[in-house]
Amino acid sequence: MAETPSNIDELKLHLDTLFNFASQVSYTQNHLLPIVQAGKSLIGIKPEDPPKNLLKWLEGYVKEFSLKKDEAYGEKELESPEVIDISKLGELVNSNQKPEALKYLYYLKKVASAEYIAEYLMELASVKSPFQFLFCWYVYKSIRNMENENQLSLLDLGVSCLMGVNGNEKTNHFELICYKQQILNTKMLRSDSIFPSLKVLVNAAKLEISEDCHTFISLKLVELIHEKGELGVWTFLSSLPIEELNYELILLLDAVRSAIRYSSTENDWFMEKVINSQVKTAC
Repeated sequence: MAETPSNIDELKLHLDTLFNFASQVSYTQNHLLPIVQAGKSLIGIKPEDPPKNLLKWLEGYVKEFSLKKDEAYGEKELESPEVIDISKLGELVNSNQKPEALKYLYYLKKVASAEYIAEYLMELASVKSPFQFLFCWYVYKSIRNMENENQLSLLDLGVSCLMGVNGNEKTNHFELICYKQQILNTKMLRSDSIFPSLKVLVNAAKLEISEDCHTFISLKLVELIHEKGELGVWTFLSSLPIEELNYELILLLDAVRSAIRYSSTENDWFMEKVINSQVKTAC
């Protein structure tokens, strides 16, 4: 990897390289994409002074992955069906026909925008698990910020996540709740079908963690958020030794960043249950 970027233009190029690399890594449950997307958003809190420990950690984490593509489908192998309907992709995904789903996705890429297909993957994920929904959210966010053919590879990752053996059914409840408002604030063509299901998923997540939601983030971070808002996340992250950084923590910190930035009122779930409750207890 290149040396730590020293200005915003170099930083953008560095992150673009990471996204392009992530798009070419085969799907796994600890895939590189979520951490690159979360890292980008955390760096964006203060891009003129990015957390040096995060950049260094990302360099090391990326080295754990290699470029291994799933089976590709070339034009000579496939003839497009006369009618291409995106709902057919959903049928194949829901019936767990992965090879057929990836083939049909190949057809869809020719006639529909990557962003539109990514929205549909979010719709499919909204009735599955928080883990799968958030992975498709990362795919969607990444596609919106990419301008090359690697967008299309990200869609394959989304389909693979939806059809993978999911060992993370009970994870990411807190993160989903934190991201909820940002997602609801995002203009989407399929919002009428995605948002109601998302709200159901979020309500179920709140029930799942209702007793211990205040334990997800440390009191030190809570105090910094109460004092500095979103910048408190940057301050907390920047102060950590590099050996304390890990996959779960970075995803958590980005979710917290989102909850702060898109908090609609001081009395929303995140502020009331996580931040204010701990501040009151400390006092």
